[in-house]
Amino acid sequence: MKELIQQKPYLLWLLVALLFLQFFIVPVVSWQDEKVNELFLIKKRLTKAEKLLANEDQISKKLQSLQNTNKTYQQYFYRNKGETAFQLEQQEIIEQLAEKHKLTVSSVGWQVKTPKLNSSNVTYELQLRFKSQTKSIIPFQIALEQNDKLVTVVGMSINIRRHIKNTMGKADGLFRIHYTMDASLNEQ
Repeated sequence: MKELIQQKPYLLWLLVALLFLQFFIVPVVSWQDEKVNELFLIKKRLTKAEKLLANEDQISKKLQSLQNTNKTYQQYFYRNKGETAFQLEQQEIIEQLAEKHKLTVSSVGWQVKTPKLNSSNVTYELQLRFKSQTKSIIPFQIALEQNDKLVTVVGMSINIRRHIKNTMGKADGLFRIHYTMDASLNEQ
């Protein structure tokens, strides 16, 4: 080995140079690349923030408009007053409407509440089984949906019996009714 080094001393210098590159220069260059990438991302974020600041007046006007629209639409949602209290109140309203329109309610069943994705809204489903004269069903449905809050009849199944010449007959059936509540709006 000593003979090789004495005959070719440039190999030793080449080995030292390669080791120097491997352990000192390469890590420094890698570190610099990382820093350049970080600076690029920071500059990109800064540019985006500057654009937002430049459009601050427009953004605040749009935000105010959206907040006003949101307040307008909030009036159509039920306010959060607790699940049981809400369901009892709605059942009482249904019983009053049924009595007014001469429907006999045979059962009322609340289904599992369904949260809406990416929203604080919750949908409650009520299944209402009834018996009545056929002519009373549509006025009942209209009265049910003419509410200042969001109430939707999403399904209806009716069986009509004794339909003769001068009468529409009797019916029994099922209504599936959805109530939408904004869980973020507490009762005031």
